[in-house]
Amino acid sequence: QIQLSLDETNNNLKIINFYLVTLLKLNPNTKLEIREEDFADFQMTNVPTNDLPALENRKDLEALRFQGKASEATIKIAKGSYYPAIAIVGGYTALELSNVITVQNAMNIGVGISYDLSAILKNGTLVKLAESKYLEVQNSESILTDYIKIQVHKAIEDYDLALKQSVVYVEAEEQSTENYRIVKDKYDNGLSDTNDLLEADVEQLSSKINKALARANTIQKYYELLSVTGQLSQTFNIAQK
Repeated sequence: QIQLSLDETNNNLKIINFYLVTLLKLNPNTKLEIREEDFADFQMTNVPTNDLPALENRKDLEALRFQGKASEATIKIAKGSYYPAIAIVGGYTALELSNVITVQNAMNIGVGISYDLSAILKNGTLVKLAESKYLEVQNSESILTDYIKIQVHKAIEDYDLALKQSVVYVEAEEQSTENYRIVKDKYDNGLSDTNDLLEADVEQLSSKINKALARANTIQKYYELLSVTGQLSQTFNIAQK
């Protein structure tokens, strides 16, 4: 039974390592080093309680917003071809008023307006394409926003559940420790046999392992919550050996 518990522990460590390496976008072969003192004293601070941080920090959502702005600019540029071209025009002319005055090479200056009908027809299609792209980006942003809200809600619930489970395992560890103390006292006084003592010892060891795993699971859920809210990279100072 002890070997099974150890195997399960090693398996969970590998899973947690994979999760963290994936969330941090590190090399898949990266092995994270766990120091017990950091693990025991780890503080989970600034825990998100709603989806506002995600809507502000998620890079995928930010990218779609930039695409939306770019699409708006494209629409404005395409619509610009609807308007006539305006230019200052000028030239020379001869002016003659009968029996009054004759002027040769007189300069005339004015404003010229011109339409490119072929460009207007062509840009009508470009405007429709740009507007279609803008609507597509808007729909994608709306879908992603809803998905992020669902992700955050699930991550918050998972984190809260992990906290509750951790409390249960802490209490179970305290009970198994007390039970081992009682059985050991009985064994020392000849009131219980070796099997009873071994069972109590295994139960105590198992409860300690479960407590540690529950603690690790809580930290994992904390990191997952930070990940879906776009805050994970802000919590790490990664050093490489």
